[in-house]
Amino acid sequence: MHAYPSFERASRWLAALLFAVCGLAHGQGYQPLVQASTSTWDTELDPIIHSDFERTSNGARASSSVGGSRAGAAASAAAGSLHAHTVTEAGGYGYRYASASALLVDYFWFTSGYGETAYLDWSFQGNVTRTAGPLERTGTGSFGINLEDRYQYLLGLGHHTLYAEPYLGTPNCGDEPDLGQVPDCSYGSAVSVKGVIPFTIVEGQIYRLLAQLSVGGGYGAHADFGHTALMNLRLPEGVEMSSASNVLFTAPAAAVPEPSSALMATIGAAWLCWRRFPRRWLLSRR
Repeated sequence: MHAYPSFERASRWLAALLFAVCGLAHGQGYQPLVQASTSTWDTELDPIIHSDFERTSNGARASSSVGGSRAGAAASAAAGSLHAHTVTEAGGYGYRYASASALLVDYFWFTSGYGETAYLDWSFQGNVTRTAGPLERTGTGSFGINLEDRYQYLLGLGHHTLYAEPYLGTPNCGDEPDLGQVPDCSYGSAVSVKGVIPFTIVEGQIYRLLAQLSVGGGYGAHADFGHTALMNLRLPEGVEMSSASNVLFTAPAAAVPEPSSALMATIGAAWLCWRRFPRRWLLSRR
């Protein structure tokens, strides 16, 4: 004899099913995620590992430290920003490493502007330095962003990785794959890249944004990406966007000036000072 569920239980199951279906239809079934995590290791100290982790729907922060090493991370859906930095102590002979990561996943949709083009802007800036020591490790910073539809079909992406210097396991960075080079990575002490992902506004479409920033370094490495990984949407006039988190891009962070812009501004200010100062100095000498 089969045991059939009670009417009350069946009613609850049906209600839950309808709620899930209706929620998905209106974007309410898609769960946003904002996450920050850090870890620091030091084999000369006890405990060896310190870590921190936070996960919310709109903003998260995490920090950890052990000995002279520390790590911090933060993510904000409202600002469209990811931040991370690590510092590792160079003294002693123990194994030291610090890592930090920030993650943003959100869903958004439109109620107008169908057929028009919107733009997802992103930028990635930061620097890594390394102090030589008995155990040499490089510092790295990596950023990636994906824009997908509700079926996770990729609509556009952007990514880049900065290495303080080549070492064992580091890709051969370059723009010539025929020579075995890997694009979207570079060596050096600083990076400043940006990109644009254009996409068409489609009626009924729910877009998935996934962005992650990861940094790390060991034994004297300093990876500073505390003002990087900025994202924002440029929409046609009169078009509004809604999101699962209800705060996505509602308070976008100010973009960090590009090095060339900052340099030109400095040169311009210096030129103005030079134009005024010598003239006054000459007049005072007469």
